[in-house]
Amino acid sequence: EDYDHADRLAELHEREEIVRQVLQSLPDYTRQIFTACYVDQKQYKEVAEEMGISPNTVKKYISQALRQIAEQRKKR
Repeated sequence: EDYDHADRLAELHEREEIVRQVLQSLPDYTRQIFTACYVDQKQYKEVAEEMGISPNTVKKYISQALRQIAEQRKKR
């Protein structure tokens, strides 16, 4: 059981590190949108209103960021 717990903690740490690295590499605008949605836990509509863009634009930027995170995970 301790081994399983240690594996889960290691995996969580690795995921966090990947997200940090990808966030640093994102353009400022994309990072701002991703952070608002995932860190600040705002809805796409709320972020869109605050930034003066459409919810679909928010979704597009979030998709790009998530795609980059997934690509980094595959590389490891």
